[in-house]
Amino acid sequence: MKRFLIKTNIIIIITAFTGCLSTGTALRDIRANPNLYTGKRVKVEGLVTDSISVPVKGGVVYRIFEDNTDSIWVYANSEKPVRGDRVSVIGTVSDNKSFRSKITGVYILEERRSKK
Repeated sequence: MKRFLIKTNIIIIITAFTGCLSTGTALRDIRANPNLYTGKRVKVEGLVTDSISVPVKGGVVYRIFEDNTDSIWVYANSEKPVRGDRVSVIGTVSDNKSFRSKITGVYILEERRSKK
């Protein structure tokens, strides 16, 4: 019985921690409270509307929209996403005032991206 309770508690804890990322974070929450999210790992989903190659940094900057209301810029060291792609992004929220005159404020440093 004791072993069962320990296993059950471990499963509950793991589910709680992974559940935060699996459900995703609303872009409006990140934009409304950047100080709560800066430095934290989040999962967001949205439609790619703009993408710009950054040759000096060897990466790409792209913007995703969520429900045609909120958007956020994402910096990635991966291939450029196609405009119109629906993507899921896991990354760390960062607060930078500007990046190549395109990003102002909060953006996400991409760790992983998948096409939806």
